[in-house]
Amino acid sequence: SDARRIRVEGSIPNGGKGVVLGQYAQVQRTFSLQDVQTFAQVIGDDNPLHQQWSFGTGDSFPPLAVTNHPLTRLTTTKTTTTTTTTTTTNIPVVHGMLVGSLFSCIFGTLTPGAIYLNQTLHFQTPVYVNDTILGRTTITRIRDWTKRQQSQSQRSGVVLTCRTEVLHASDDSDDKSNRSKPFVTGEANVWIPTGYPLPKEEEEE
Repeated sequence: SDARRIRVEGSIPNGGKGVVLGQYAQVQRTFSLQDVQTFAQVIGDDNPLHQQWSFGTGDSFPPLAVTNHPLTRLTTTKTTTTTTTTTTTNIPVVHGMLVGSLFSCIFGTLTPGAIYLNQTLHFQTPVYVNDTILGRTTITRIRDWTKRQQSQSQRSGVVLTCRTEVLHASDDSDDKSNRSKPFVTGEANVWIPTGYPLPKEEEEE
């Protein structure tokens, strides 16, 4: 997939300039087989669940770690030339850390210079290759970031605490009652050096 087409949307202001509790930002993404293969190569992850195998062809039969795994999802395709050939393959699971990188994408795109302080990730259900998903961050806490320089304290931006979720793209609504189970949940603390809270008087307008 082409990273240049990724677009971050939402109400968190660019650069974090004028942040308010409840503001959010989100990005939609579909990870391709090539994305997963490239990520696996970069980090050296040889887990067969992240690879694609052919079933029953006799030439690349998958290991038992795939055939007997409860998360294995299969798809069947038919190819017709002079005869019809049926091929069954598994749909690879996208690495959890690759899915979690959507949050870094949001902060890095919307607030250049942002620095991650910490992030929790709870993987609820797997994401498969070609699933269309939505990464969303919602501000739950805002506090000043103050760093000490010699004998003086100097304010330098804000730290945002955000609820982080990866959802089905079809769940892009405020009606939580109809949402599917999220793929990933968690919380992030991010330092935004250029950020500041929206003044109270403007917030109330």
